[in-house]
Amino acid sequence: MPNGKQKWDELHTFANDCYAKGMTFDEIQDLLIQKCNDEPLAYAVAKKVKAEHYAERSKEGRMIIAVSLILIFAGFIITFSNFYSNQSVTLALYGLTTCGIIGVFWGLYKIIG
Repeated sequence: MPNGKQKWDELHTFANDCYAKGMTFDEIQDLLIQKCNDEPLAYAVAKKVKAEHYAERSKEGRMIIAVSLILIFAGFIITFSNFYSNQSVTLALYGLTTCGIIGVFWGLYKIIG
């Protein structure tokens, strides 16, 4: 079975290279079918590359959301402390919260696609 594993690795590397060049997943799938003449294997490799791509985007989106939530929480704490010390709450209330909300939506965009 090492031949099958080598074929899988070769096709997976080829598909990743094609994706790095900017090809769509359908184009990659068609090239894989032409290259190996084995449709189930080509579909499996294309599906794996697509899953890896979306897993990477999901991880990036979760990180952006985490940082954004920290900004929102920091804005809340600063606004709370400034309100009771009679200082301006404008920057923390509007600035940090707005940046945090924009970041949350950007992260959701990355996750959802």
